Amino acid sequence: MKISRTLAAALAAAGLALSFGLPGIAEAQQGDAQAQTQPQVEPMSNAEMSDAQVEAFIDAATSIQAVIQEYQPRLQAAGSQEEAATLQQEAQGELVIAVEEAGLTPLEYQRIAVAAQSDPQVAQRLQAEAETRVQGE
Repeated sequence: MKISRTLAAALAAAGLALSFGLPGIAEAQQGDAQAQTQPQVEPMSNAEMSDAQVEAFIDAATSIQAVIQEYQPRLQAAGSQEEAATLQQEAQGELVIAVEEAGLTPLEYQRIAVAAQSDPQVAQRLQAEAETRVQGE
């Protein structure tokens, strides 16, 4: 089903953004002592999430997926740790730009992604938006 794949891709992009270190996300996900003092990101409730934020999340996730597809092979082919670190920083910058150009802050994006993974109502709402996008194509 294409709709489910669209939502799955959006959530996968959110998860990959976590691993690429979208500012605010990586710090909350790391297991080191510093991160243990930082609070985990609280999911955004379905009630507080506006329709515009839902639309922006799908836009951002699509853009994030493209950034990750561009940078992942480059990171894997990096010849040194320094080159990989430089590429990682570039990718992080592109991820932030993708989120902000969609109309969200990195924290808003992160809160929606966490909510989508833990709240079936949020996941359904995002799926409905993804379905609307597919039907509009």
